[in-house]
Amino acid sequence: MRIGLQTFLSILIVFLFMGFIPIGCTSSREEYKSFLKEQLPNRPATLASSHLEACLKWTKELGAHISHVHSSADGRYILLSTSGEKKTEAAVRLLNMNGKILWTRWIKQPIKSQSVSETGDRLAINSYDSKLKIYNPHGALLWERDHLGRPVFFNKARRLLMLNDDDADPQTAFVVYDWNGKLQATAKLEDPKDEAVEIYTATDESAIAVALKNQTILFYDQDGFIFSKHSLKKDVVSIGMQRNGINLFAYVLSTTRSDQKQQLTVLQFDRGNTKKDVSAKVVSQIEFDRRYETLKPDATNGRIWLYGNTKRGQAIASAVCRSGSDIKLEWEKSLPFPANYSYLTSTTTNSMTIAIEPTDPAGVTDILGISSVGDAIFQARVPAESGLFSYTYASNADLLVAGAGDPGKGKLFAYQVKQSCR
Repeated sequence: MRIGLQTFLSILIVFLFMGFIPIGCTSSREEYKSFLKEQLPNRPATLASSHLEACLKWTKELGAHISHVHSSADGRYILLSTSGEKKTEAAVRLLNMNGKILWTRWIKQPIKSQSVSETGDRLAINSYDSKLKIYNPHGALLWERDHLGRPVFFNKARRLLMLNDDDADPQTAFVVYDWNGKLQATAKLEDPKDEAVEIYTATDESAIAVALKNQTILFYDQDGFIFSKHSLKKDVVSIGMQRNGINLFAYVLSTTRSDQKQQLTVLQFDRGNTKKDVSAKVVSQIEFDRRYETLKPDATNGRIWLYGNTKRGQAIASAVCRSGSDIKLEWEKSLPFPANYSYLTSTTTNSMTIAIEPTDPAGVTDILGISSVGDAIFQARVPAESGLFSYTYASNADLLVAGAGDPGKGKLFAYQVKQSCR
């Protein structure tokens, strides 16, 4: 029986802690003290008294290195890409929620990025030979195009956006295809001299933001039209966007003049209009210590999740910006260890998940589900001596699938999160 964990889980974040930076014999005690002083505070999340359990459901050994793992929301389809295969350079496999391999496709070049639609009816892979391939869950190749970038499904609109995050075509921000591969739009930069630094998509498909090197942000609709632009006069770190009622909001994490600080700015677009020349109004700003690198908004409660991984360590926080109020931090968690691998991805509502490498026992990665108040609601212990390479969470099935193992000896671990493993 499902317990509705989607009411808890909103964001999955991976933290792989390397431990303290080793101090060699030539380092002085003063240097070690200075190092500790620069690290973030040791404020980890603790396991909640009424926590859930992560029950090992199945494992799958692969004779190759695990590159990416993604799943449909219901967990029926798990897309796995690997490299260093014996037959060829790479492979793509589709598994069901019980770990059975449904089919395998051999790929000539490693997989750069991949994506799965919400229902799993479309599977996108992009390899380093600039091939974008779209499969259905039966393994049929539906269509193929020449692109190098990052595929993003807009499920409500039944469209696929190919974000140009690799400078393959410097003047194109992204292209849009319909579900059947028909080109719908090509979004060009406004000025040939412009240079895109990063591209962000709204969680509700309402907008696409392109951060330029000249500290300007261009806001596009999914038809490739620029409806607004905003000069930040600061370097963009991360952007999140979503509608709240009839208005579109953008949350911009940026640098400040101080190397020790950063700023979170909330922009509001009048009625979320997608016509040209829509002005962006600054409705709230907050400045805090420089420790975050990415953010994700949560439309259900006005929350913004923040995450950072730097040489000073890792930090997680929850900020709120509800209608008619200033933005503020609810809570912060941090650890003084940098991670060797991390990323941020949305699931449903009200929580995030982190993974850490405790010193005892060695070779174990703990994946924790963090609630909206900052405590852990579940803990999955993954035997990952060589670290965690990728993972996915099927929000409608409460299924966590993690990819670990030594290079050439990859292994998948699937966990069912529920009240009890008994």
